[in-house]
Amino acid sequence: MLTTISCLSVPQANDRQELALGLGYNIVTLGDMQVYVLLNAATAKKLGNHLQPAAYFIDAVGNTTGQLYIFQYIPLSNSGAEVRHLIIDPLEVLYRLAGPLSLGPSLYHLEPQNVDMVNHRVTKYGCKAALTLNSTLQFNLSARQSVTTFPDFTVEETEYLLGLLLSF
Repeated sequence: MLTTISCLSVPQANDRQELALGLGYNIVTLGDMQVYVLLNAATAKKLGNHLQPAAYFIDAVGNTTGQLYIFQYIPLSNSGAEVRHLIIDPLEVLYRLAGPLSLGPSLYHLEPQNVDMVNHRVTKYGCKAALTLNSTLQFNLSARQSVTTFPDFTVEETEYLLGLLLSF
């Protein structure tokens, strides 16, 4: 089992904040790679409530860990975006520096599933620090920057994500 808790803040987007809680199950282990399916429930200031069914892939080789988390954004209220999105958040490669501390690049990509929003793809990049206390508990802190160009305007954002991963 896997439990996730994450808090997101994007100060430039009218102080956008989100809290997500999720549960997942390891469906397969192939060598060192583990594959989980998860369901997150989230609430976001100004975007409302939404579900996030997800797949999580994690693989470790020596001091390097790769992670890929893919989910579907499904709005549950009229206050949120009316369109579903397919989101990669995150794609990361972390290197264990010393003891429990790992650092590495972090990537986010949003792919709208509405024809009218095809030009609204978003990619964010940045860095992540992870503190793995033991085999069951990991704290994560990410900071990512994006410059998104829409047909008629450009948006620059920095987002901060604090996460907790608990596996048992």
